[in-house]
This record gives sequence, structure tokens and C-alpha cells, in this order.
Amino acid sequence: MKGAKFVTIVSLAMAANISIASELSDISNLQWKNRVILVDETKHNLNSINYFQNSVSGVAERDVVWFIFQPDGVKTNYTGKVSNDLYMNSKERYGLGKDAVLLIGKDGGVKQRLNKMELKELFGEIDRMPMRQREMRQQGGSDQS
Repeated sequence: MKGAKFVTIVSLAMAANISIASELSDISNLQWKNRVILVDETKHNLNSINYFQNSVSGVAERDVVWFIFQPDGVKTNYTGKVSNDLYMNSKERYGLGKDAVLLIGKDGGVKQRLNKMELKELFGEIDRMPMRQREMRQQGGSDQS
């Protein structure tokens, strides 16, 4: 009986650690997998969510994960858990400023900074990236087979 309780306690402790560890606290964890758009709406609402909701397929085909930081929390298309530290870590690492929109490439570098949401411009910047050009050629080739 004592052994079963111990196993249960250890299992619960491990599950708690796994869920905490799996929270995204730094977007560097997305490097080489996704392009990231960070939007700071902590002072003013830029209605960024509408842009993303109206461009779901464009976001998906460009491997974009977006985060909108608002006074009441973060809105995102990221499917995992997001740490409360993500905003401060992004602010410190990338110089995320008030009402700033940042495009981070798959390599982790800042590719574009805007003072308002211009999703069409961000998509254009992404589509000019060499890695994206290669992805588009590969997608085009797979469609023909």
C-alpha cells in the first residue's frame, strides 16, 4: 500500500513538472519551426486579432505563430500552454515596445518592426525570405506530382 501511494505521489509530481516545463516562456523554443509575429497591445487595441482571424490559411501556409499581448493576457494561435513570463521575456529579448509589431524569422532574428498591424506587409516580407522561397518551390513541386 505504501508503495502504491509513493508511486502515485511521484507520478503527480512528475506530471506537475512536465506541465510547468511545457509552458512556452521564450519564443526561441519555436526557432527553426515557426515564424513568429509579436503584437504589443498592452496600451492600445490595434484589432490585430481580426487580421489573423481573416487570414488563417495565409498564417498556416507561412508557418506563423502569433502572440497578441493585451492587458488581460495573451491571445495566440499557439496550441500549447503559454507562460506568464512570455511577454516580459519577449520585451527584454526583442525590444518589444508599446504598440509594436515584430516579425521574427525561423532563424530567431527580428526581420521587421512596425508601429501598427500590417499583415499584408508582414506576409510580403515573409514571402521574400530565402527559406520561404524554398518552401514555396517545394510546395509547388509537390502539387504537380
